[in-house]
Amino acid sequence: MYVKSLFSLLGGGFWFGFGLMVFALFPTHGFSGEGRANDVRANDVRANEGLATVGFGLMGDRMVQERPGMPERRTQRTAGMQGTQRTPGSQVASGSPGSPRVPGQTMEPDWDRLEALLQGADSDLDRMNTFYDFSFSGSGRAQPGQVLSRLQEMEVTPDAQPLKQAIMAGLMAREAAGSNTSLAMPSERRSSGDVGNERPNPPGRPSGMLSGRDLSESSLYYASKAAELYLGANEVDKYLREQIFLSLQHRRTRSFMEAEAVIADALEIAEATRIAEATKIAGGKEMEQTSVNIDSGLLAALYSNAGSIYALTLAHDLAEAMFSEAAVYSTSPEMECMNKNSAANALNQVKRASEAAERIAPCLELEVLTADFRSTLYMTLSNSMLAMGDTLQAITYVENAIQLMPGEAMERRAGRMSHLGQLLLDVGERDRAGAIAEELQQISAANFRPSVLFPVDTFLMEYFLETGNPEAALQLSDRYLARLPAATEHPLVGPVHELRSAIYSRLGESEKALESSNLHIQQMKWVGQQQDRMEEANASVRLQLRKIQADADRSALQERSANRRALLFLLLVLVVGVMSIVLLQRYRTSKMQAQSFSEKLSEAEEETERLRKLIKMRQQNRGEGAAFDDTQRIRFSKNLQISPASISHLESQGNYVRIVPVESGKPELQERMTLKYCEELLPADLFTRVHRSFIVNMTQIDRVDGELIYMKNGDDIRISRTVKNELLEL
Repeated sequence: MYVKSLFSLLGGGFWFGFGLMVFALFPTHGFSGEGRANDVRANDVRANEGLATVGFGLMGDRMVQERPGMPERRTQRTAGMQGTQRTPGSQVASGSPGSPRVPGQTMEPDWDRLEALLQGADSDLDRMNTFYDFSFSGSGRAQPGQVLSRLQEMEVTPDAQPLKQAIMAGLMAREAAGSNTSLAMPSERRSSGDVGNERPNPPGRPSGMLSGRDLSESSLYYASKAAELYLGANEVDKYLREQIFLSLQHRRTRSFMEAEAVIADALEIAEATRIAEATKIAGGKEMEQTSVNIDSGLLAALYSNAGSIYALTLAHDLAEAMFSEAAVYSTSPEMECMNKNSAANALNQVKRASEAAERIAPCLELEVLTADFRSTLYMTLSNSMLAMGDTLQAITYVENAIQLMPGEAMERRAGRMSHLGQLLLDVGERDRAGAIAEELQQISAANFRPSVLFPVDTFLMEYFLETGNPEAALQLSDRYLARLPAATEHPLVGPVHELRSAIYSRLGESEKALESSNLHIQQMKWVGQQQDRMEEANASVRLQLRKIQADADRSALQERSANRRALLFLLLVLVVGVMSIVLLQRYRTSKMQAQSFSEKLSEAEEETERLRKLIKMRQQNRGEGAAFDDTQRIRFSKNLQISPASISHLESQGNYVRIVPVESGKPELQERMTLKYCEELLPADLFTRVHRSFIVNMTQIDRVDGELIYMKNGDDIRISRTVKNELLEL
């Protein structure tokens, strides 16, 4: 797996600063006729929904979902599973990067529950792990400053000290990330051995106070320190979560190169840890636990974050690969569908719309998905249908998406309604488009962000032009431009100037129409340059990746050739060795079989001689007129007396003898004794031993057939050929 090579190559020449990233968030191109309208809608949906669904926004609250056998994790569902854009004041927890703080709501830490959990811990390491869950997954995540103060008061043993310092650094990072004005650094943090003492305050600033850009820097510093400490303490899962948080902080400052490097390091550590764990398990013997199994949810979050970075830089093919990998590691159907949806958005951008639709269609059948997330899936399907030229089906999907949206999601609802209105104008349904325009005029007058108002205002401008009201369209465009930043090079300016050119032409003001057209051309030229630079960088990266892959394939081919030669030699050695072993084994087996046959032959001869003597003795007894009284009973044991005439045969079964009666209806008997002992008790003229395991009543033999004696009660007993001949003579 060439994770490190892939990520390292994407570093150079791939990142173009803040303006370029803004363009990535709101790309626009190709404005002419119906194609222009479709491109505006597709870019708008990607800006307001598509790109918002990638990365941490999707994985935020689902990165470490609670599963059987796992510690308690935070399972709060991100609204709509669509990815909420965070503000500088949002609070981010390590266990779930990207989770927003609800405005106006402050969660107080449940200190009583924390104390109860700490008292139940068996060691200081357990206490620190409990404190970690409380700080970053429990109620303590909303107040990192208070939790940090509580942690500083705790005394722990030396073995738990590294984990304590790592948690403190993580809390400092989150306190810095969540601060809007300044960061108060308690004097206790500057104590010897504390992770905070390595970073001095900037010159000229009062001790213990950080603000402005230093807040971001301190958040990055402490998060990096926490990740380093977690890794040093062999807490790989905690290290990966901290890396995800650190990457998010880089993305918030548009430092995509640094964000990508952080994820690359995390993936490398995760892969190495998984290989080490697999090697340890394959060893099949007890050893010290030097690595841990990586949580699949963490791997999904890492790959999803990588996909988000690539999507924001228009490397949609790489983004699709990362999101697909994240879907593989997803630990729930919801997570899998969220990553599939992000992958589908990337597929739509690389003109693979049919594949995108196939990717997410099964997710709509899952009952566990929320209505809001189903709405997001329908919007993705709508974009796929537009790319395939099926506008009517796209309208149906957008209508389904709007119906499923919650009422409080006003910004996203406005974007989707604008999208629907544009589609209705394209198919000539002005009445339905007018109803949407009437509702959206109230939203247009509200104080929303320009990125939210862009689809609303551009739709209203086109609607006013279509319905013969250019004055209203011009007034709306003036209000929209007034809300934009002063910079002329802005991705949301060009489409508006194009519309203003059409408006002025409709009003007969040709000079202003020409001026707006020139502004549009100037803006689109800048956008095209940025896009060309991105495409050039992406092409360069892919070329280098292909070279790496070619080198890897060449090395693999050479390795396979060497392995093939070594394998042939080993096979030759093995064949010679195996043949020698087989021949030796066959010789030993033949020798053992010959010895066994010799022993059996000796035993058979001894048995034959014994039977011959026994038969001769019985013949003599018969000649003397010896007779046995059928009523006489033989005492085999203290509790067992049997008439010999009632016995059909006896069988040796280990330390026991099975006595089979003549009458089949009577039960068999089993007594602890030897067959030799029975042979001495039984009358020799009536019973004979035909086998080492059998004594038979001569009067109960029905017939002799082959090497079997068939008794009158139906049993059959195997005898040797020699014994058979002796019996036939009798």
